[in-house]
Amino acid sequence: MHPLLTRQIKRYLGETDRLKLELQCFINAVEQSYRQFEEDAQFNERALELVSIELNERNARLRQTEHDSAGPGKPGKDALGRIKARLHALQSLLAAPPSPARDEDLAAGIREVLAEIEKLGQSPVPPEP
Repeated sequence: MHPLLTRQIKRYLGETDRLKLELQCFINAVEQSYRQFEEDAQFNERALELVSIELNERNARLRQTEHDSAGPGKPGKDALGRIKARLHALQSLLAAPPSPARDEDLAAGIREVLAEIEKLGQSPVPPEP
């Protein structure tokens, strides 16, 4: 049984051996939900790590492009600064414990970075056929 669920049952209901069959079926369903939530959180965390790596690589390419094509004060400098700041914020969020709110913040940040990249005339995602 999921360790958190075991502690909660012992705290509020006593030993699990004495639980009625109907309640045990309910507890099994709750346990499955706990496990599914953990699996989903791990999947989301890995996906966000991969996206962060990809965004960091794209940021490096954009910096090189900006360095090659735009000098100080030319268009693109501010956008790269915003992208860099947002990527640093996303890295900080990745260090936070998984939660739905954190995942929403990460997704919003990723969308903002991709929008900034598109503004620079770089297509971050290949066009669909």
